[in-house]
Parts: sequence; structure tokens; C-alpha cells
Amino acid sequence: MVDALLDAVTNGREVATLVELKARFDEESNIGWARVLESEGVHVVYGLLGLKVHSKVTLIVRREGGHIRRYVHVGPATTTS
Repeated sequence: MVDALLDAVTNGREVATLVELKARFDEESNIGWARVLESEGVHVVYGLLGLKVHSKVTLIVRREGGHIRRYVHVGPATTTS
């Protein structure tokens, strides 16, 4: 997903993402990815302090033939217990 976001920025698209910092064993990795995304021009928003979000959502907004089209993908959150 990070590569797709970086490709979009490289192709002149506006890109924003929410990066969850409270992730089981992935906090350091997520901070690293957030820094890479920010350095490449992605608008990065961070999750709320103390709140764990379990979701994967993608929203693409495009202008097609003079109309605004929105494409949404909602994926299952994966958790382990």
C-alpha cells in the first residue's frame, strides 16, 4: 500500500493517509513509514492517542468525464489474539 501511495504522489496526485501508531509490535515500523510518506509529500495524519483503530479503508476520488467519481474499498481488519 505504501508503494501505491508513493506512486500516486510521484504521478502528481494529492495523497493523504492515516497512520496508526498504536499497533501491536509495529509502532517503530509505522513511524518509519510515516516519515517516508511525509518526506515524499503525502499528507500524513496520525491516529488518536490511546485509540487503536482496526480498519483498512481506501477512498479514491477522481474526475471522470466531467463528473466526480468516488471509489471505496473497505477491507477486513486482521487481528490476532
